[in-house]
Amino acid sequence: MMNSMENIELIHRYLKGECSEEEEEYLEQWLEDHPEHRHTFEYYKKAYQEEVRQTYSEQKKDVLWVSHRNIKYVPDSTKGNKGRTEAWLHFTERLRKLWKEKRAIRTARFHRRRWHHLRNRDANPDVLFWPKYLMALLVLLFGLSFAYFHFSGSFFPKKVPVLETQSSAHPIVLVLHDGSQVVLKENSLLRYPKQFFGKRQIRLEGHAVFEVVESLKTPFIVNIGTISIHALGSSFEVLTLPNGSYQIQAHKGNLIVSSSVNTQEKFIVKGGNQLLMHNDKYTIEQ
Repeated sequence: MMNSMENIELIHRYLKGECSEEEEEYLEQWLEDHPEHRHTFEYYKKAYQEEVRQTYSEQKKDVLWVSHRNIKYVPDSTKGNKGRTEAWLHFTERLRKLWKEKRAIRTARFHRRRWHHLRNRDANPDVLFWPKYLMALLVLLFGLSFAYFHFSGSFFPKKVPVLETQSSAHPIVLVLHDGSQVVLKENSLLRYPKQFFGKRQIRLEGHAVFEVVESLKTPFIVNIGTISIHALGSSFEVLTLPNGSYQIQAHKGNLIVSSSVNTQEKFIVKGGNQLLMHNDKYTIEQ
């Protein structure tokens, strides 16, 4: 039969899972020999579990350390038993050392990670600042995208139905979504969106007279063949001649005329003037 100190050590190893099969069998037999042994085992088990809980919750105060001054916390069944009291003190001393070892390991890991962090920062200072650069770049891209779509009017692109109106022997008067008026002459065709979103652009085949509502933000664009006519707010007439030529007359306001064939050339037609276009030749008449 082992003495009291050896029994306490055996309980400690059992709680840590370090006992051999023979030691476990001996401990089970020892617990069955006397009810007081079971009480002693449960007491040290509770103390060990409390110490483990305090250790993993990183408590700085060692609540299980029992000094000679607070020996009163030893259970009544152990009072007067010098061997068991010494075993208890030895047991708690080992637990205190275990807690200090774990705290030293955590401190060493913290300083090692901090040293690694500082060394990487000194080797490559931009490592710490690249998230700021990325955030600034994203903000810049978002701002540019918002500005582009805001001024182009297509931030929320919508699928707008395109209407088509064709006249026969008599002219047709149309009022577009923005309030502009179109007189579609005989045997002419006009394609235009049901609603304008950001830009006002239509296509003409034939002959038409336009009374355009002024808008400095969104010019009114008439496409006819390879020609584009830009009007901010004016009255003008567009006619397709039988020989394939185009006649553009500005009644009021100015027009900007360009061609998709030669994008370098643009013509300004002032009010009261007209532009004749035939093949690659342009003539402005007053």
